[in-house]
Amino acid sequence: MSYARQIGYPDGVNLDTSFSQIDSGFILNPGIYNINETVPPGWTLIIDINDPSGGSSWSGSQTTIDLAAGETVIVTYTNTKTS
Repeated sequence: MSYARQIGYPDGVNLDTSFSQIDSGFILNPGIYNINETVPPGWTLIIDINDPSGGSSWSGSQTTIDLAAGETVIVTYTNTKTS
């Protein structure tokens, strides 16, 4: 899995991962990876997961990626400012 993160989160949004080097593309070994985004008041979060094997999931702002060998999983976080 190549991982890239787009920088430019709104103030107060924090992204925590169970792996390092999140600002550059790299290859991950198969396994379970966790991503948690802290969303401040006044923002809503929508998570979209494209996982060919269907093993990844999300609940609230926590995403669990179940990465199989040779698999590419795409997780998109959309933060929208509420009124």
